[in-house]
Amino acid sequence: MWRLLDIFMNAENLPDQRQTRWNSIYTGSLTTPKFKNIYAPVDGLMVNAGIRLKL
Repeated sequence: MWRLLDIFMNAENLPDQRQTRWNSIYTGSLTTPKFKNIYAPVDGLMVNAGIRLKL
């Protein structure tokens, strides 16, 4: 953080562990799915960053 500028970065799930790599998250057909319990992330590695100017 500086006087007029902030730079930030956020990272989640760095080892990229996903429940969908071990098995599917639903059974049945696409019209009548039966969803299993979600116990791990389903979106994989996530990184975002930004800059904020204070004018």
